[in-house]
Amino acid sequence: MVLLFIWVVLYIIWTFLFLCYERWKKRKSDKSVAAILPRKDGLTTNVIGESTFILPVSKPLGATMKPVGATTEKVENQSEKDSTFVPDSDNHPLQVPDEELDGMFDDAPPEGETNDPMDVEVSMDYEEDEEEDTPEQVPSDTIASGISFENMCAAVKVLNQPKGTVSEQEERQAGRTLLELQHTDVMQQIVSSEPKKNDRISELISLHLDTFRKQQGEAEEETEIGNIPDNFGINDIV
Repeated sequence: MVLLFIWVVLYIIWTFLFLCYERWKKRKSDKSVAAILPRKDGLTTNVIGESTFILPVSKPLGATMKPVGATTEKVENQSEKDSTFVPDSDNHPLQVPDEELDGMFDDAPPEGETNDPMDVEVSMDYEEDEEEDTPEQVPSDTIASGISFENMCAAVKVLNQPKGTVSEQEERQAGRTLLELQHTDVMQQIVSSEPKKNDRISELISLHLDTFRKQQGEAEEETEIGNIPDNFGINDIV
């Protein structure tokens, strides 16, 4: 317990001495700085925001105001200034007499002069418009007239089916369509796709032509013979 008390007393003494040393050191440094820096006497500049108001001198009650002679300033007369606008002209516009006015617009030449046209030769060269040769459109033979798309599809269908699986009527109709499609692009495409169909095409066309010739022959016979009425007599014609 005594030892602890001694340590506390020593710590207090050491703290006191340390504070005194620091204070002495600070004073010494301040003195050295003051000795180095020059001393400034008086105010160098006015205080910022200093009031410039001056209190007027109080006037005694018995004092009288004495008028001061007024001085007139010379006012420049605006009328004496040079005008910047263009002055109005007093001259009136020139008026041409009626006789001279008619002569100015008269087409008749003066006396002693002729109003013949000038003899000037100018070559009048006109550029002839080149007529564009528009070739006449030749009707294409790719699709024959009178053939519908359905007829062409039916003819191709008959070609793709083997012989004997379609009726004779369908073969004759297909032959008629193929006959009208000869020498066209459609026929060339059909033949080029399968060259083996040439024989089948020729057979269908021949079937159609045979039927057509037979029908034509029967029609001619009926036209030549005709129906003779029972009461017909050659004497009636003579």
